[in-house]
Amino acid sequence: MGTLVTYALLCIIPYKIGQGSNATRYIYAVIVAMTLLMLMAEGMSAEIPKLDVVSSYLMLPVEGFILYNLFRGESSSWFSGVKQLS
Repeated sequence: MGTLVTYALLCIIPYKIGQGSNATRYIYAVIVAMTLLMLMAEGMSAEIPKLDVVSSYLMLPVEGFILYNLFRGESSSWFSGVKQLS
């Protein structure tokens, strides 16, 4: 049930980013950092299936690319422009 609620909340993030919410960029970065820390702390735990751990590690470059695109200069100017248009 907790995973379902988490995914429901994560579905709001792309919408809010599309609306130009600068705070959502930082919230997403914190979520990714927390996920990375949890992965490192619990990655070798016997409770988590190996396939989940492997897929999480494979997604790290994707998450890095997303964060890179969210925080580069062009993105910052886009977030500023969207807020001015609203």
